[in-house]
Amino acid sequence: MIRITTGKAQQKTVPKTRHWQVAASGPPNPKIFQIGFNRCGTSSLYNFFLDNNIRATHWHGGEIGLEIARNARIEQRLLGPYEDRFDAFTDMEEHHTQSFGPHHFKQLHKEHPTGFFILNTRPVDKWVKSRFNLHKGKFAQECSEALRLPPEQLEAFWIAEWHSHHQRVKEHFKDYTRFLVFDIETDDGNVLRDFLSAEYDLDPAHWGHHFPTPTVEPAEPAP
Repeated sequence: MIRITTGKAQQKTVPKTRHWQVAASGPPNPKIFQIGFNRCGTSSLYNFFLDNNIRATHWHGGEIGLEIARNARIEQRLLGPYEDRFDAFTDMEEHHTQSFGPHHFKQLHKEHPTGFFILNTRPVDKWVKSRFNLHKGKFAQECSEALRLPPEQLEAFWIAEWHSHHQRVKEHFKDYTRFLVFDIETDDGNVLRDFLSAEYDLDPAHWGHHFPTPTVEPAEPAP
């Protein structure tokens, strides 16, 4: 168990993220897509959906992102075998191949015209720092290698990608009522409950922060 802080300094104890668990099976509902970047509460959203008995899937070792990328190339329905099994999709990325499922938000919307789309976000400087700290820097190193970018250029690339994606998403969904910009630092389960209330009956108490990037405390000065 880990102690976390959510919302306005409220504390809650939550279990560690369950990347490979799914909720009980049932009839399909309108899909829910998290279409922001990783390190922006993707695990928190996944666990919130799972704890509310939504058929949710998260990352799957990058297989969700790879499945979407493969199907986009051959012009098949993007979710492939995941479509009938799950209703909520989070962390649709595979960084070794730079497969980013949310880039295909327009096609996902075309295939799921009544779906819910959540642009999860946070201050961009904190997002960049979280990515560089992920897995003690290994994630950033592997992204540099995949992109064939010197490490010193990676931050600028990520920030440009962030702003471009956010702009395109907001423009596409500007008149769509089932679109939400969700700030993980200021929003909570009440926002998600209200947003999804047309199709889902959710308990906002299940919201909590999962899989935060570890921070290294500065060493105490020598006496």
